[in-house]
Parts: sequence; C-alpha cells; structure tokens
Amino acid sequence: MGGGRILDVVGFCGFQGDRKARMKDFFPILKGDGWYLFALLLFSIVAFLPWWREMYVAGMSVFGWLMVILMVFSPAIALIIFRWERKKES
Repeated sequence: MGGGRILDVVGFCGFQGDRKARMKDFFPILKGDGWYLFALLLFSIVAFLPWWREMYVAGMSVFGWLMVILMVFSPAIALIIFRWERKKES
C-alpha cells in the first residue's frame, strides 16, 4: 500500500544512481578549511573530556577556559583565515 511512495522519496532525495552523479551537487572543501574543521573537531573532543572539569587555573576550571577558546577564538580564527584567503585571491 505505501511501498511505492518510499521508493519515490528515495529517488527524489538522490539516493539512486552512481556516486559521481550524486556528489556533483556538493562543493569541494578547500584543503585549509578541511584541516581547520578537523582541528576544530579534535579540539572539541578533547575539550569535552570529563577530567577537565576538576582542574582549575586562575579560579576557573580548565573546561571553562577551553570553552572560551572554542566559542570565542575559533570563530575569530576562522574569520581571519577567510579574510586572508580573500586577500590572496585578489
């Protein structure tokens, strides 16, 4: 009764066909952006490890300091990299 509809949705979403046909809809990630994303994910994993909550530096837990770096400095660094790549292009 509803089996044909599932196949229609799968075909509509692009899950059928060869891989190259599906991947052409995505834009390529620049090498520097890929490394930045990898470093950011790695930093996030390390920052959320449980033992950082028990250590304190300057009256604040290390977890708090890592969150400051993650939420303030990482977007600032990304903007600086973006600006630098824009200047390099022109």
